[in-house]
Amino acid sequence: MDKFKKFAGTRSSEITEITEGLSEVKEHHQNYGYISESATNFTNSFDEMLVSTIKLYQQYYNIEQMGRLDEKTTGQMMVP
Repeated sequence: MDKFKKFAGTRSSEITEITEGLSEVKEHHQNYGYISESATNFTNSFDEMLVSTIKLYQQYYNIEQMGRLDEKTTGQMMVP
C-alpha cells in the first residue's frame, strides 16, 4: 500500500494532468466500491471520475472533501 504515498499532494487543479500510476489509484477505488465494476481502461489522467471518487472516499473517512490526494487521504488508503 506504500505505492499511494507518492501521490500525496497531487491536486486536481489541472484536470487533464497526467501522473504515472494514477490508474492504480482508480483500480484501488474500484476494488473498494468507489468506482463501478463495469468501468475499465483506467488512465493516468487526473480526471473528473478520479476527483469524484476521491471526494466520496474522503466523505466516507470523514476527511475534508477537496478531491485531491492529500496526506490524510493517501495515508488512509495505505491502511490495510
